[in-house]
Amino acid sequence: MYRLPLFDHRVLDLTTTPAGAYTTRLLGDLGAEVVLLETAPRAGHDDLYANKYSAAIDVATSEGHAAMLKLIASSDIVVYDRPIGADYADLKAVNGRIIAVALPPDGNAGTAVAAAGAVGLALWDQRR
Repeated sequence: MYRLPLFDHRVLDLTTTPAGAYTTRLLGDLGAEVVLLETAPRAGHDDLYANKYSAAIDVATSEGHAAMLKLIASSDIVVYDRPIGADYADLKAVNGRIIAVALPPDGNAGTAVAAAGAVGLALWDQRR
């Protein structure tokens, strides 16, 4: 049975921009389980949001922030394009194997492809 390269990885999508959505879509297309954490449910779903689990949590509250940290603890990769109330050291304290991708808020499709490629290199380095 053929498995996609990221079949056993979970991605936490904390993005709000199309570049972020495209990055996590690419990772999902490679087999990763993608969990989209949004502050409010989206009215419509287009192809960038297909094949993603979704939860609406307000991470500005202490309960929401704690829920986000629990999701980070059970994820392999986190992708974000806005402040999340935690820096890389905080993420590593919660999950020592986490791969964090911080995208610029004005990213484009090229940024998304580069970010997905960087995740692949980071995973390769972890496995070495």
